[in-house]
Amino acid sequence: MTKHFDVIVVGLGPVGTLLTLLLNQVGIKVLGIDKDISIFPLPRAANIDDEGLRIMQRVNLESAYSDHSSNPSGAIFTDKNLNRLSGMDLPDDFYTGNGWLPTYFFWQPYADKTIRDFLLNSGTTISLGMELLSFSQNSEIVELNTYNSESEKECKYTSRYLIGADGASSLVRKLCGIRLESLGYDKDWIVVDVETNDDHDLGNYAIQVCDPDRMTTFIPFPKPFKRWEFLLLDDEDKHEMMKERKVRELIGPWLESEKYKVIRSASYRFHSVLAKNFQKEKVFLVGDSAHQGPPFMGQGMMSGYRDAINLYWKLNFVLKKSFPENILKTYNVERRPHAQFIVEGSAAIGKLMEAYSIGSRDDTIDEIPEEVINRGYGSFRIPGLEKGILFNQSSCNNPLIGELFPQPIQSHNNKIKERNDKILGDDFSILSKIDINIKKRESIFLNKINAKFIILKDKEIKENQWLRMFMQSSDTYIVRPDRYVFGATTKDISFSDLLTDLQSQLEV
Repeated sequence: MTKHFDVIVVGLGPVGTLLTLLLNQVGIKVLGIDKDISIFPLPRAANIDDEGLRIMQRVNLESAYSDHSSNPSGAIFTDKNLNRLSGMDLPDDFYTGNGWLPTYFFWQPYADKTIRDFLLNSGTTISLGMELLSFSQNSEIVELNTYNSESEKECKYTSRYLIGADGASSLVRKLCGIRLESLGYDKDWIVVDVETNDDHDLGNYAIQVCDPDRMTTFIPFPKPFKRWEFLLLDDEDKHEMMKERKVRELIGPWLESEKYKVIRSASYRFHSVLAKNFQKEKVFLVGDSAHQGPPFMGQGMMSGYRDAINLYWKLNFVLKKSFPENILKTYNVERRPHAQFIVEGSAAIGKLMEAYSIGSRDDTIDEIPEEVINRGYGSFRIPGLEKGILFNQSSCNNPLIGELFPQPIQSHNNKIKERNDKILGDDFSILSKIDINIKKRESIFLNKINAKFIILKDKEIKENQWLRMFMQSSDTYIVRPDRYVFGATTKDISFSDLLTDLQSQLEV
């Protein structure tokens, strides 16, 4: 008998697992499948940012990353002798509006094991060793054909929606006929992870070495681990360069050979590609299936987490709150431009490395075009949303619309005592420093979206610098389930204006 689900997620890597857990948590009948029985045993992703940890709070898994992490002192560009050319420094105690430090380097095998164990014990329906063969869809359902490697049997499933979280070579994407668009960066690199056996200190900066002979990236993983990424030159054979003898030659200027063991060396195509569309009718792409960029920005996994939280709340509103299916179309509208910025930004850092490398060789660093420098550095700032489910009245020019609303926190002496994001709830929230007069028809809609009202006290606002900044700009905010600001009141825009606009967008 064919089993039916609300949503089927293909691929249980970090992004697919997060989305599966989020959907299960709100009572959506979800099935997660993966062709592999075990998690990948080696590291791939290297860092998670403040927004990522805030997202992981939603499934109580932030400690999977924070407990096995280190915080870099910054990111710098250097010449081949490690002389600093430029860069940015991060203060030790700088907590962002999301309530976390800006970035964390983590050892992925530790994190993935914690997350997989949590998934297995969460009551979520999953099927490991299950490979997608094909699917078809109509206006009502998606029908999947799969193969179970343990039972050696084919299985059929149906679902309202299908999610492709199946990585860079995504079969879901291919079966949808969605092409990848190249965004202009395409080079082979060798990635090397090592475990050190002493306390040799290579510093706490992520380093982009702009060496004209071979560009290199260094990542200070939490001890005892470290990572190097080496550009593969045109005349080099990647299989030869991955041999331990060659790897040790590359690491030689950094560490003595007897002080580490090589955990792995692998060749990766660092390229910038973006799916032409993140949705085809009832099928959605998330993570690497939708976008891939070089790792210089450290935002690959993070872009996938943003996909997951964006799609999760919209599926929740359609499946559990009976809102029209049209709101799902905003997934591509919101996420594709955002992902494009990340992919292009990562490539821009790579292009700045190239410019510095050529400049240091030819003594022409002062001649690097300003737009190359500005784009490379500008890539480190993650933008907000610019279109989608956002207040769109033409008279509104509030720059905080589309930005993440600060996480309510309790702190003492610049240390976080408690992160209180849960008070915002799982749905829309309204945060105000004044009492709001709610009309009866408005109350009906607010109940439908399960909106949570929070009146902020002066003391709460004064004690949180980020909250203080937001509440200086407006009396009242409507915040989306993914914590992005939908809209804010001004002297010209009332709370009723905001609510009317939100209702028109959700009930279209």
